[in-house]
Amino acid sequence: MRTKYIKLVPLLAAVIMLAAGCARPPFPSQVTDRVDKKISFSDLHKDPGSYKGKWVMFAGVIVGSRTEKDGRTYLEVVQKPADNEGRPFQTDDSGGRFLAVSKEFLDPAVYGGGRVISVVGEVSGDSIRPLGGTVYRYPLLAVKALHLWEPSYGEPRSHVSVGVGVGIFHRY
Repeated sequence: MRTKYIKLVPLLAAVIMLAAGCARPPFPSQVTDRVDKKISFSDLHKDPGSYKGKWVMFAGVIVGSRTEKDGRTYLEVVQKPADNEGRPFQTDDSGGRFLAVSKEFLDPAVYGGGRVISVVGEVSGDSIRPLGGTVYRYPLLAVKALHLWEPSYGEPRSHVSVGVGVGIFHRY
C-alpha cells in the first residue's frame, strides 16, 4: 500500500510547481523596485507636477484609447484600488482617471474599453481635456510596463449552468 502512495509523489510535486508558476506577479522585480509605493493615486491626482519623474503603479479599467500620428497610444483609465502586485480589486471605488501614454502602438481591439489593466509608468505631468460637459485634469504616465488581465476578470461569477443529457459532440 505504501508503494501506491510513493507513485503519487512526482504527480503531487508537478501540481505544486505548476500552481507556483501560475502565481507569478504581473511585473518583474526590476520594474516594481523602481516604483515609489508611497505615492497614492489621490496625491498624484491633486498635484501631478510635484511627482514628475517618479515611477508609480496603478490599475483600473480602460474607458478609451487613442493613437496619435506619431504612433503613441493614449489609454484613458478609470483608476481602481489594487494590491501590492498591481492586481486591481473588483470594486466601484475610484480615485479618478489617468492617461497611460505608450510610445508604441497599442491595438485598440486589444486595449479597448472595459479591459482591466495595471500600469507601471513614469509621471510626466498632466493633461487637461474635456470630459463630458466639463474639463478634467488627467495625470500622465509614460508607460514602462503594462499588464492586461483576463477579459473575464471582474465579471460576476453567478451564472449557473446545469445540463443533463446524452449526445455526440461534432466539430464542423
